Amino acid sequence: MVARIFSPSAQTSHDAGAATQHGRHFFCRIAELATHMLHLISTSVVFGISIYFIHEYQYETIASPFWAALTIMDIFVCFYALFRIMFQPRAGDVALVMFTLAGLWLAALAFATKDYLDSTCPISSYNFDDCDLRRTHIAFSLLAFLTSLFTMVMAIARWRHNSRLTRVDDKASQTSAPVAITTTPFPAQNTPFPAHTTTTLPRKTSLAPQNTPSPAQKSSLGPQNTPFPAT
Repeated sequence: MVARIFSPSAQTSHDAGAATQHGRHFFCRIAELATHMLHLISTSVVFGISIYFIHEYQYETIASPFWAALTIMDIFVCFYALFRIMFQPRAGDVALVMFTLAGLWLAALAFATKDYLDSTCPISSYNFDDCDLRRTHIAFSLLAFLTSLFTMVMAIARWRHNSRLTRVDDKASQTSAPVAITTTPFPAQNTPFPAHTTTTLPRKTSLAPQNTPSPAQKSSLGPQNTPFPAT
């Protein structure tokens, strides 16, 4: 005989812990989604400025092709990351990719700063070197670098959170699993109880007839001993 026993308290605590974990996971997804959107905006601005520099200065700025190639690659990465965050929240993470992009954006920021310092913008504000555009380029390159770092940190945090959530689910499944308890029935008795029987006694239908002598027998027997009447 096998009985299954469930633990209601363990199931309730697991439901509360799972709700808390899923709430944190939702907050991490929203924060990472907003960071990727900001990173995509800053990358698009840098891409537009790079295309303008290539068209306006005819490759006088050596770093312009590097900026353009980096922004194109980063835009594809951003769209891929946004798709995975919205539709595949538990897929593999892009922490390594964002770490590589952070290093490339640091190099792009260094090139943008050097390009600004090599122009006439630090000397005079009244020139034709598009100083405001160069400063905007530096600012959005810095923003792209910072957002790439932040998205890398968020990707690592989401990876750790997913691992912790998987461990919690595994532990809860082991805790709430039914426990089988085997019970041994009572041993059979050597001498079973006799079956209930009903005994019916024979019923007398009639009394046996008395041996009454006939008149002939009475005459042969002679007079009977009749007691004398009392006087």
